[in-house]
Amino acid sequence: MLVASTAAFAVLALDIAYPAMVLSIMAAMRWLLPELYLATARELAA
Repeated sequence: MLVASTAAFAVLALDIAYPAMVLSIMAAMRWLLPELYLATARELAA
């Protein structure tokens, strides 16, 4: 019984954590990619 409830809790935690992780990665990319692009452009222009 404990195993079943632990598995259910793990599934629930993943169900919550996975979308949050994807969203945070997307947000990070949205912030990081322009920075990388600008840095590369500056390097090329220099």
